[in-house]
Amino acid sequence: MKKLIYMFLLACVLGSTILSCGGNGGGSADTTAAADPAVTETAADETTLPSYDYPDVDLNGYTARYLNSAAVWEMYIYLDFEEMTGDALDDTVYTRNRAVEQKLNFNIKVTEEKFDDLDTRIQTSVLAGSDDFDACYVPDRDSAPLVTGGLFYNLHGIPELRLDEEWWDQPVIDGMTVYDKLFYATGDLNLMAFDGTWCLFFNKAMMADLGLDEPYDLVEKGRWTLDALYSYMKPAANLNGDDDFTLTVNSNQIYGLSAFYNSVTKMLFGCGIKYVDKNDKGELTFMPEMERFFKVCDKIAPMLGGNDGAYANATTGAVEKNSYLYLFMNERALFLAGEIKAGLQMRANEVDFGLVPYPKFDEQQEGHHSNMVDRVLVFCIPTTNPDPSKIGVITDALSGESVYTTLPVYFDTHVSTKGLRDERSIDMLAIIRATRDVDMSVPYNWCASLNTGIQNLLLAGNSSVASTVESARSAVEQKIADTMEIFAELN
Repeated sequence: MKKLIYMFLLACVLGSTILSCGGNGGGSADTTAAADPAVTETAADETTLPSYDYPDVDLNGYTARYLNSAAVWEMYIYLDFEEMTGDALDDTVYTRNRAVEQKLNFNIKVTEEKFDDLDTRIQTSVLAGSDDFDACYVPDRDSAPLVTGGLFYNLHGIPELRLDEEWWDQPVIDGMTVYDKLFYATGDLNLMAFDGTWCLFFNKAMMADLGLDEPYDLVEKGRWTLDALYSYMKPAANLNGDDDFTLTVNSNQIYGLSAFYNSVTKMLFGCGIKYVDKNDKGELTFMPEMERFFKVCDKIAPMLGGNDGAYANATTGAVEKNSYLYLFMNERALFLAGEIKAGLQMRANEVDFGLVPYPKFDEQQEGHHSNMVDRVLVFCIPTTNPDPSKIGVITDALSGESVYTTLPVYFDTHVSTKGLRDERSIDMLAIIRATRDVDMSVPYNWCASLNTGIQNLLLAGNSSVASTVESARSAVEQKIADTMEIFAELN
């Protein structure tokens, strides 16, 4: 991961000049970094930055047909543009595509569909036997019937996809591979995998006023844990003239952490908890680390359900539509739990923020775990594609080039405030990117009701979750067995 972070940071140095010609996407470049002789020397020698290793292939004007989502949830999901828009990130995507098209001699064609209709669109096409799309992006939570219905290729069977490279999400590939079969992946081509990954933002000014150190060092030293986060949340809580910490339209309290209700699941995930994961034999297992799960719940319950102002469950419209974001942007919460896209939403606000990954359970935990939004767009290849090797070559090249082109600009546009680069937040974003993952129970809907029950208990400050888990065990294990029986028969 250190190699990946180094490469990202170097790419950011080389890519900073791109920002100077963007429209509303990137702000101004960092002139301080450019003035450093060591940085200037490194940036001048572009051979220090690895480049994508293209295969010796001529696609003879082939048209690569992608099905992708139309605009959704203010996330950056765009694969291509007909022309430059003046936005730094848009224009980098456009320029990347034209360069790869020229290198491999092909053309990109993107068909956009409403987000909620993507699964139906590709299902209708494949079941009709129509070769309409070479590849598609569908929400992972909608993908299960498409996978079990045999509509997608096993991506491990397409060697042109270099799935062991850094532009593909290795935790996702490892977690979603069963019986050596993988039917979807996430990577660096569709940036929803970035925008939809959860993290914690913090208010720098509030942190300074409280006499607290920004938590970057704790992350880098492996000490960013649940206990560490709680030690920040508690001193931030302030009634601010109100009688209690009940959030209403007219209240004025200040909280330690403002969050959407499902951030509970993300906090569990950050501690390495998955409802369904692989055991030592590579078999899918329900709650393989039960004792650890109970210990994590014992720590999370008082943090989120203590009624001490450390946590604000700001899901409802108690303040406005996005109450959790409203509290943070109005300096009424030290931390915000949200998807990375929130960084771009807050750029026009006066709050100067940083970001860190979700905390680990304890210092012995190896690395962080960053959870993606439940309906992240995932890459699939429909079985109606008669020659999947071509789209494999193309998608891998576009994804690989993204590391050196779009990601540096993305980093700046999403974690910069007031036109300034926050290099340490960029370090954090690289860590988050390298550790983003999903729980296999989500796309297959094995544990939805169980998850709701766990969330409600922990938000009420109740860590007695054992009976809730056991009451769900039989049904969940049967669902897993049924799905795996189908998996075994898939090509």
